[in-house]
Amino acid sequence: MAVSASVSQYKPFLDLIDTIHSQAEIARYLAVSGIALLIYDWLTTLDLEVEYTWSRKWTLARVVYHLNRVLPISLIGAILIPNVLFAPAHFTPSTSVLSSLPDPRVGGTNTRDRCKKVILSYSYSVIVLLVINCSASNGLPSSVRAELILVSSYLDYSLLGIVWPKVDIMVRRKSSASGVAWLNNTRLLIPGLVVTVGHATIEVTRSIDKTTVLVNPFPDLLQGCLASIPNSIWLAYFAGVLYELVVFCLIVRRIWSLGDGLGLTPLMRQLLKNGAWFFAVNLGLMLFSCVGSAYPSTIIMANGSGLLTALSSIMCSRIYFSMHEFARGDRVRISFGPPPTTGARASAIITGQFAIQMETFSDGSRSPSGLQVTFDTPPPSLGRSVSTKGKEVRVSDKLSV
Repeated sequence: MAVSASVSQYKPFLDLIDTIHSQAEIARYLAVSGIALLIYDWLTTLDLEVEYTWSRKWTLARVVYHLNRVLPISLIGAILIPNVLFAPAHFTPSTSVLSSLPDPRVGGTNTRDRCKKVILSYSYSVIVLLVINCSASNGLPSSVRAELILVSSYLDYSLLGIVWPKVDIMVRRKSSASGVAWLNNTRLLIPGLVVTVGHATIEVTRSIDKTTVLVNPFPDLLQGCLASIPNSIWLAYFAGVLYELVVFCLIVRRIWSLGDGLGLTPLMRQLLKNGAWFFAVNLGLMLFSCVGSAYPSTIIMANGSGLLTALSSIMCSRIYFSMHEFARGDRVRISFGPPPTTGARASAIITGQFAIQMETFSDGSRSPSGLQVTFDTPPPSLGRSVSTKGKEVRVSDKLSV
């Protein structure tokens, strides 16, 4: 009877240890997979990085890009995996870890505090990384940024609300009032980003302070910090979910409204394909972390796997290179109307193109230096001509402004 009572007494504790261990195992697999994906993505896009980044001067945009590359690998590979998920089994709250300094009289560090500090520092670093991901698009080519201001301007909503002075000469369209209103609305997202970061920092600090680091009952079998995280940590992601949802909806709405009547330009299609997907994936990751943190059966996987860190970094670098690939040609063209068709009616179709000429700035980026309007008509064999007083005038003009 005494043995049975003793087993039932420790059963809740053993069940908790088993739950933590099971989730930690999945988190380990996800963390290793995440760092493998980061390295794979870096290696497969190294040629693009050399072409679009290494040849440029050191600017804030380049620093942000490199931080987006290095910081996630450092966080997962140097902090999360060795110090949290695979921490030595003998690091338990009942022992103390001697300082690595030569003089042991400096004293020891209680492992409960050590685990909490490591988890807290990792959480703060993830918040910083998400802010970096929001601002990494500042390194886009000037030619692309020019059309972005003309058609969406969404990539400059974050960090300091930068409106690029090099492209202030943009042509005002008939919807310029709407465009100005859009720019003002995007600037309103800046305090939203500040509130989101502040709210996440406060909630993370509160939750980690309430985290319980358990004694490892089986040091020969279990690894890592055995921590019980409070379910209230989902609040740290809630503001981020709302923020990403607002940004995603604004992007899709703006692109479709600008394409109404004119059709989607190549850049707008690129933004819809990659930009919207970028924020959609970020929204999905934030939603996974938020919902997963609300349930004890998934809370460790959602917070300790590094999934949000790895995938958001990969998506950020992908959209960065996608925009550079789009502007790799000598010109960025905005086309209006469908392409010419062949046949007898082709002679009645006139298409227009704005060809934005690009020059290189001192920082290696390109900017519009002139606006060329070209009206093309079908070949002479199919062309339409107008006879005026015996003179043949062919409808084919090229205007440069």
